[in-house]
Amino acid sequence: MLPFFSKKRIPSDQFEACVFKHLVEKVSNKKAIGNELKSIRLLSTLSVSGSREREAARLYRKIEDYVSGEQPRHRVSREDLRDYIFRSCHPERAEGDFAILFLPSSFQKLKLIEEFTDFLFARAKGQLGEKGYAEVFSSIQLRDEYAGLIKKDSFDWSILERGLHDAPEAGEKQAEITLAPVLDHLSKTLAQNIGLLRTEKLYREVYREFRERFGFLEEVVPYVLLVLPGNYLQDERVAIMPKAKLEKEVKERAQKLEYTLGELKEEKQKLANALHELQMIDRAKGDFIAVVSHQFRTPLSVIRWSAELLIEEISKLTLEESEKFRKPVSDIYSKSVFLISILQDVYDVLAIEGGTAIIERSPNQLWEIISDVVKGLRKEAKRNHVLLEFDRTNVPLEEASLDRGKIGRALEILVRNAIQYTPEKGRVTITLGKITLDDKPALECTVRDTGIGIKEEDLPKIFAKFFRTKDAIKTVPDGAGLGLYLVKHFVEAHSGTVTVESELGKGTSFTFVLPQE
Repeated sequence: MLPFFSKKRIPSDQFEACVFKHLVEKVSNKKAIGNELKSIRLLSTLSVSGSREREAARLYRKIEDYVSGEQPRHRVSREDLRDYIFRSCHPERAEGDFAILFLPSSFQKLKLIEEFTDFLFARAKGQLGEKGYAEVFSSIQLRDEYAGLIKKDSFDWSILERGLHDAPEAGEKQAEITLAPVLDHLSKTLAQNIGLLRTEKLYREVYREFRERFGFLEEVVPYVLLVLPGNYLQDERVAIMPKAKLEKEVKERAQKLEYTLGELKEEKQKLANALHELQMIDRAKGDFIAVVSHQFRTPLSVIRWSAELLIEEISKLTLEESEKFRKPVSDIYSKSVFLISILQDVYDVLAIEGGTAIIERSPNQLWEIISDVVKGLRKEAKRNHVLLEFDRTNVPLEEASLDRGKIGRALEILVRNAIQYTPEKGRVTITLGKITLDDKPALECTVRDTGIGIKEEDLPKIFAKFFRTKDAIKTVPDGAGLGLYLVKHFVEAHSGTVTVESELGKGTSFTFVLPQE
């Protein structure tokens, strides 16, 4: 039997013409996609293959959205459209990346695994050189299970593709099983030659470039990580978790997550105790940081992502079906976010007190940092029914020398606090202006809310470590009182200032000023 992706090829432009011919046939109102039809005719004029194929994918998805959303008597589902194109245009024989969009799921995964592995091999070869790269394959080629699979210094993919017609899932699994030990050996060789950090950086760059290339297959691309050793790109692997229908599993998963949350609360208490001891025992700091970094962050990220996924799936159920699950799953999500935030605060405090917190300045636009923070917290504000705004009126478009990560973190703490302590239908507004600080040009940022406010006698203590007002504890019981301490440290480390103004029951304003130089 011939390999699934046979040697007989269809040129990419010919395949694209076939796809759009059949796709446009399904559109009942051609005028509605007039702009897209003009763009399709211009596809062949794009000289860069990757650019053309990304544009083809964009146009296809736009027309597909239209066709799948038409009136019922004209509507065609996405699945039926792609199956129709698969049978009519034979993407398995076509050149180019665009054709992969129309393959069945298991075929997509296998083809992407092939492309990713070849891409990774090419980059590894550049790091190891011809001789070192050849030695990786020569040592593997001696093993019986790889007899015939490796030709010189590459894989013969056609052997893995045989039999895919009848069992595509088996072929996908076989590719993972076959490639895993090879890439494990490659990783060890790279680590020995260029070091662990550079190997991790290499994998991250390869994966980033690969995702950019196959951006139109974002839901499938993460599966290529299955062939890499498990200690690389751990955060990115969260995206591989199944996204199938979860209605029947909501109750079971919610119960498991509640149980996990109970365990995490116990861990929270242990961490609080450990933090107290770390203030007296310098040696324990290193051990604690290691535990926080390696034992808690990834599991908590998985729990948070799972809770988000469950919330999304619950929203698809009827009100009656979702009633018993909505609150516990929402609690799991909010508590996991809280624990992640606490761990980050603790990590930053220990870095400050241990003298390892370094300010790395570079030219940055402060308004861009604010925009990124607002974008990241918009869902949280919506969930709390709070209006979050960044007033861009007369925003100074001037650079300042600052550490983007540290200032972004300070802003995130201020904005998240403002959202948490503002009642429903309240408002959080961020403004940015230009002033002078010590007769030098500076940028002034204010985070203003309509929240519960702070008593006048508590204002002098608000930036102290572990301090929380009684009103704050009543509103948000969970918290360690480390956020504003970190804000003050990060701002003052930039030779800036941070101040607070508040009126009980009417709201609070935090303002920090950063010199531009």
